[in-house]
Amino acid sequence: SVVRSLRTRELLLPCPDNDRVAAAVRAHPDRFLGFAFINPEHPDMLAEAERRLDMGFHGIKLALLQYPCALDGPEISALCNLAQARNVPIFFHQGLTADTADAARMVAHFPSVRFIVAHAGVQYFDQAVALAEANSNVWLDTSSYFVTPAKLRHLLRRPGFRKLVFGSDVPVMALDPADALAKIMALPLSASERDAILGGNLMSILEMKP
Repeated sequence: SVVRSLRTRELLLPCPDNDRVAAAVRAHPDRFLGFAFINPEHPDMLAEAERRLDMGFHGIKLALLQYPCALDGPEISALCNLAQARNVPIFFHQGLTADTADAARMVAHFPSVRFIVAHAGVQYFDQAVALAEANSNVWLDTSSYFVTPAKLRHLLRRPGFRKLVFGSDVPVMALDPADALAKIMALPLSASERDAILGGNLMSILEMKP
């Protein structure tokens, strides 16, 4: 609910703690790739994003539910300009209001920036599917219990396996990464299609070799 979201915001750090991500990447560079979690309304948000990208982070993360900001506003545009200049993707969880959820103008204004929509849009599922179908620079993340097996089967039809990026969201919106993996393994996929969802598509987005 909106009330719960507002209460949660009171507990949030003004600037998300990316040091823990950096430590995990340093400890296990063969297992983790970091994305910089950014509060777009923090006065040092661009400096924080640049610092993390300089450290080798591979993208930018936005959570508009926790840190709401208009997707077509100047703060997000500044981050999109940075992502464009650094050639890194933006992973974003939409917010609860129209200006924090409707990504159409952002995506259209930055066609060279690669965007991944968290949890296949959650309550904006239909809009997220349409956005991924209409734009070559948009992908959908499969994580969380919101992305049910029925929704996954729909995503295979529209927009198709090439537009899906595997995720779990453990421990926030899923309890066990095995459950997230089992949903993918249960789909009617060829080995190459499954491999694309489980990592190949993300490697392509990151322009990395498998």
